[in-house]
Amino acid sequence: MNCIYDKNDTNENFKSFIKIKIDDLYTKKKINIPIIKDEIFNILETVSKVLYYPIKDDISAFHLKTNKSGFEHNIVFINTNLPYEKQVFAAAYEFAYIIILSENNRLSCMKNTDTKFTNDKTLNKALDKALDTNSKILDAHDLELICTQFAGEFLVRDDILEEELIKMGISKADKISLENIVRLMNLFILPYKIILKRLYEENKISKQKYSELSLIKSCGNDSPIFQIQKRLGLCSKNNEISKIKSFSNFIDLAIKSYSASLKDYEDLEYSLKLFDLKPSNFNIKKTESQCLTINELEIQHLLFEE
Repeated sequence: MNCIYDKNDTNENFKSFIKIKIDDLYTKKKINIPIIKDEIFNILETVSKVLYYPIKDDISAFHLKTNKSGFEHNIVFINTNLPYEKQVFAAAYEFAYIIILSENNRLSCMKNTDTKFTNDKTLNKALDKALDTNSKILDAHDLELICTQFAGEFLVRDDILEEELIKMGISKADKISLENIVRLMNLFILPYKIILKRLYEENKISKQKYSELSLIKSCGNDSPIFQIQKRLGLCSKNNEISKIKSFSNFIDLAIKSYSASLKDYEDLEYSLKLFDLKPSNFNIKKTESQCLTINELEIQHLLFEE
């Protein structure tokens, strides 16, 4: 966040829709854990293929939509060269983006056809209200605001946040300390600014307090937040830079393609090298090419296209 966030920037009807949609997702995806944390990566992979790869850039993540054989596929990139807490929120943001973009397309269709896309009357009502108060479908700025709020609420549910504040003995707004915020960061595996934003959204701190706390440096060894983390022995997971390299079942497919003579040894070497692996890691040795008949090659191509 490069500027002071104002919770009033998000339309009230969209706020209502976000809460209803999150409850709907918790039910449909059978999420029965109170705090999602890094389980968000598994949840994201239910709606997209995810490439985890470290790059020396401030980009946290991005989303692509591909079309193969008439079917659309979501692909998300997560930069694993960033602190783990940022990876967690980036995954939640991209998940929100896919979900909200889908609903935005539905809003567009509803606007033109009056079609209902769900049997859930409450969700339809929330969609209708969002549509009534917006003469146009979401633009890029609206989408970013809504996805950011959706991601924050999905990872830090208001009821769980309330419970944790009660455990800390905090019952009044603006009574929260930096130490309390660090403990919440550790609990949810989220960055300082995101925890701060959720506290402000749930009226646990005033706008003035939020503005003051937003000015505190939260990154670097000399930051007050990092100093508290070290003193309390918390947030080691938050600050971890995993540098993981993986992409769905890419490695399995590469090996299967080689075994079926659809990929030569050099291609397999190159594919595995992207993930710091070698054919020898899988007990694969270079062998003479096996001569297959034209019919055998055609059958194998058909199998792997499926």
